[in-house]
Amino acid sequence: MKVRTLALSLLLAITLGVTAGCNNNDGVTRSKENGKEIVLRVGDKSISVDDLFNNLVLTKDGVEGVYNAVDKVVILSSFEVGDEQQKEIDKKIKDFEDSVRSDASSTGLSYTAMREIKLAELGLKNMDELKEYYTIQVLRPEVEELYFPTEYPSVAGQRNELIKEYVEEAAPMHLKHILVKVADSKLYTGFISESEAITLARVATRLTDGGSLNTFKRVAYEESQDDGSRVKSGDLGIVDRYTNYVTEFKYGLYAYLAKGLHKGDEKVSEVLNVPADFDIYDDGFRVIPVSKVKELAEKAEETVDNPDNKSEITATYPRNEIFNEYFNFPSVAFLAKDPESTATKVTFDENGNPSVDLVTDENGNPIVLVRSTYGIHFISVTKSAFDEDTVAYYTEVKDTNAVEGLDPYILQGSTTSEKKTRYDEITSAVKNYINGAAQGLTADQNILKYRIFKYFLEKEDITFNNELEFEYGYDNKKANLETIVLNYIDAQVSYKKLSVDNTIELSWLNYKRQLEREIEQRA
Repeated sequence: MKVRTLALSLLLAITLGVTAGCNNNDGVTRSKENGKEIVLRVGDKSISVDDLFNNLVLTKDGVEGVYNAVDKVVILSSFEVGDEQQKEIDKKIKDFEDSVRSDASSTGLSYTAMREIKLAELGLKNMDELKEYYTIQVLRPEVEELYFPTEYPSVAGQRNELIKEYVEEAAPMHLKHILVKVADSKLYTGFISESEAITLARVATRLTDGGSLNTFKRVAYEESQDDGSRVKSGDLGIVDRYTNYVTEFKYGLYAYLAKGLHKGDEKVSEVLNVPADFDIYDDGFRVIPVSKVKELAEKAEETVDNPDNKSEITATYPRNEIFNEYFNFPSVAFLAKDPESTATKVTFDENGNPSVDLVTDENGNPIVLVRSTYGIHFISVTKSAFDEDTVAYYTEVKDTNAVEGLDPYILQGSTTSEKKTRYDEITSAVKNYINGAAQGLTADQNILKYRIFKYFLEKEDITFNNELEFEYGYDNKKANLETIVLNYIDAQVSYKKLSVDNTIELSWLNYKRQLEREIEQRA
């Protein structure tokens, strides 16, 4: 595909009745051809007011139509269709025609009648518009690649800038985790089997002991019951605000970041949407003494014999009592490293230092414990979104020692193939963020096209004639077309972001209520 020089000057008239002389801008002349006022020239292509606006009324729907018209002009005027793209377009048209023939045959309608129906379903009037529709469909990925390169190991275009934005807005964490399954999902008064208790105690003991045979990675590979991450030594990859995880897991970690690891950084709570009245961890996080882990292992096999009341006796098995007192809660907990520790809570200072000597992974990261319906999760926050070197952590593709002591995400792959896989993971996460898919938007709703439009505008590849103002909307406000289109784009993006924020805030509320129930149970 050839990329033409993007030197577009959109000299936008408001109505066909606007009179104007010549206005030269980068070789684009506003004039008339065949009685039609020309608003744009790109090469030898002339675009009239009729072509661009299609007599749109500048209501809300009209502004959307104007945006779509300009977006279409930008793509069609800026990129040449190569041979491979043309083959793809021709195939799409042929598939459409085959579909028309098939449906016409099965319904008894004429080919022409069925074609009009199927064109109308796409919002089109004729085959010329269909060709244009498919051309834009084929070329848009090329535009997106220009904006956000995905080919390994490219760092061109906007890639690193977009990763920086992604880190700041989506708060990605690189996590490792070990799952010990517990069949009984009931909180507070649940049962744990002998084998489950033994496994739970063994995992906690190995992590506490540490050393080369008990690194977090090794324990995860040998012990974790989450098959997907176990084969990757517990590596969950990148988890951000839009990742769908169980509440206790996701919001427990967010609480740890805001109230613990980054306690002194006010922006953390803002980015993570932590409610202002969320004060449950203000007095610290739960601590599980290592002595209780040892006791759980020792008493895993013990039972109490009372044939008259089996269920009551099962609840009083020593392993169940220990499990329910220390592990079977949705709130965040940590393991105290000192077997003699009597601490029940751990707090963190403004530098993220804990008040209790905690069990950590091989890199010194405190191991977080949370209980979900699946069991007990042991979690290592390998890289927080709020570390100073996080952007470099995700952007570095070569061993340039850009940040001393940094082990970049991509370079953690031991082979070129593994590095490419990690590169693609970052690409996927960022693209999901910038096109809105991560926020639950469909392909038709995605906001990437808006971002690309603004990118070209900021680079001055698209310029408007801002001397022209006109009324628009239901309240007849006056503005130039650039302002109107940008306001429309900002409104679309803001609305979708607001929807996501509302969902996250609701999840925080549910998590808070869950923890309040825990407090009542522990009272």
